[in-house]
Amino acid sequence: MNGKYSFYDVTNYYTEQDFADPDETYQDRNGEMVTGPALGQKGVSKEHRLTPIIQMGLFMDENGIPICMDVFRGNMSDSDTLKENLDGFKKEYKVKRTVVVADKGMNCSHNIDLLCSQGDGYVFSQVLKGNKGKRYQKDLFDPEGWHVSENNSYKWKLIEEEYKGKEIRFEQRDGKRIEIGKSVVRKRKVLLYWSAADAKMAAKKREEKLARARKSTKNNAYAIPHGKDRYVTEQTVMKETGEILEKSSIRKGQTGKLEKWYRHWHSVRKTKWQLITASFRKPLEQSFITLIQNRKILKDSFKI
Repeated sequence: MNGKYSFYDVTNYYTEQDFADPDETYQDRNGEMVTGPALGQKGVSKEHRLTPIIQMGLFMDENGIPICMDVFRGNMSDSDTLKENLDGFKKEYKVKRTVVVADKGMNCSHNIDLLCSQGDGYVFSQVLKGNKGKRYQKDLFDPEGWHVSENNSYKWKLIEEEYKGKEIRFEQRDGKRIEIGKSVVRKRKVLLYWSAADAKMAAKKREEKLARARKSTKNNAYAIPHGKDRYVTEQTVMKETGEILEKSSIRKGQTGKLEKWYRHWHSVRKTKWQLITASFRKPLEQSFITLIQNRKILKDSFKI
C-alpha cells in the first residue's frame, strides 16, 4: 500500500459490567512497564449506555480496506487517539507521509499541529454552527464563488486563510519525552460544503429536539435532575443585558440557517497540494469532495 490517504474514525464497545476496571500494570508502545487506567472505563457510549466502554480507532485506505486498528481506554477523547494510532500505522507499513481524512471528532488544533509538524496532511470536517464557525459566515452567506453540482444535491466554495498554530517537536528530558511547541503562522484552504441530503436529515432532527423542548416546558418530569445534575443549578443569562431567561423561552437562532453547512480544513504546503491534485487528476475542489464522500464509507462500516 502507498498510504497516500488514510481515513480514520473511532467507535466504542460497551461491557457487561457496572464499574470501571481498576488500574493495572501493562507494557506501553515503547516497551516500558507502566501502571495506569485499564481499558474498561466509563465514557461517552455510541449506544448511549451507562456501563464502561472500550474505544477502538480504525484506519482505512483509499480503497475502503481496513489497514490498522488499536484499542484505547473508554474515557479517552476520540481526538487523543489519532496521534498514537497514526504513529503505529506509519511504522508498521513504513509510510513516510499520509493525508489523514477524518470527521470533526479529530479536528482539534493539537492534532493539526502534530500532523503539520511531522510533514503529514489533513482533511478534517467541522460544522459551522457556534463560535468556531463565525469567521466563515461572511463567505458562507456571500452568493459569489459557489459551485453547484449538476443535480443540485451539493454545492461548495473554496477559500484560503491564515491561522496561528505551533511547530511541535519532542525532546528527552530526565528519561521523559517532552513536547515543545513554537508559535507559527500557517496557511490552509477551507472548503465550504453543503449537502441537500444532510440538510434534510438535520432539519428533521432539529424539529424533533424542538418538540422535546416544548414538551419539557409543560412536563416537570423532564426536569428531574439525575447524577451530578442534582447538585448543579443552571441559569441562562442574556449576555447583552444580564437578564435571566425563562426555561420556556425556546429559540432557533441561526441553528436552522447553518444546519449541515460544513467547512473542511486542509493544509496547503506545496507538496501536499500537488499530491492531492496529481492523485485525482480533477479540479482541487472535486478532489476534496471525493475525499469527503469516501470518509462516509468508514463511518458506515461501524454500523451493524
